[in-house]
Amino acid sequence: SPFLLENEHIKATFDPHNGNLVSFVDKATGAELLKEGCTGRLQLIHTESATSNAWQIGRYTQAEEITDTIRIYPFENGELRSGFVAEKKVRNSTIRQTVFLDRGAKAFTCRLEIDWNEVGTAEFVPVLAYFFPHAYETEQYLFDVPAGAQKREAQYLDVPGLQYGAAVN
Repeated sequence: SPFLLENEHIKATFDPHNGNLVSFVDKATGAELLKEGCTGRLQLIHTESATSNAWQIGRYTQAEEITDTIRIYPFENGELRSGFVAEKKVRNSTIRQTVFLDRGAKAFTCRLEIDWNEVGTAEFVPVLAYFFPHAYETEQYLFDVPAGAQKREAQYLDVPGLQYGAAVN
């Protein structure tokens, strides 16, 4: 059965085989926030070698699904916090994805521990990203930046942020 993380504000459902987000509901409105037919998940992104360097992520050329889940298990299921751990392998690297929801929180937390052993080639530079397709269009995003938060216009490129980028509806 799916992993269900639910509190008074949100209800998040995850695939029990790979840890991908399959539903994300705002309980105040009943709105599904994940685009229909899509999942929230980690992806290995191939970026152009010619436009990538240590300071800039290059143009995306391909998104590769991460399908090798080593194991997945619940780690806590109490009144204050519930969650699970998904251990994954991507090429030569391993990922430990810990997902949990606290009582009173309006978002779930996804913590990643990554043993990254990928090396860029002449064809592409590998980048790991979390893909969350929104159910609605938005023109602005809110990012945490040093000493505060900043609203930015929607762009089709990577922009810096410390821990989150949130769609502003």
